[in-house]
Amino acid sequence: MQLELPGLKLEQIDLRIDGGDLVVEGGRDRENERAGDRYHRIERSHGRFARRFRLPAGFDGPGVKAGYRDGVLEVVVPLSATDADLSVRVPID
Repeated sequence: MQLELPGLKLEQIDLRIDGGDLVVEGGRDRENERAGDRYHRIERSHGRFARRFRLPAGFDGPGVKAGYRDGVLEVVVPLSATDADLSVRVPID
């Protein structure tokens, strides 16, 4: 699974497994205007966000791997015979 998170720093992203869901949360601060700058439109949204994805039955919670590069968060969820009712913080490399 890949999620586009342009402009976010790694420390602004929280990734975890909660029960049988993969939860991605984060936030982006509003960009400060500088004196003399004129804006017609700012395309990038700001504020907090949260996404929740239901994982397939039989996923391997401790085996979930994630990497973040160039604004793209990639999460790999392997399948196994372990129980999906667990909570695990997923480290992002």
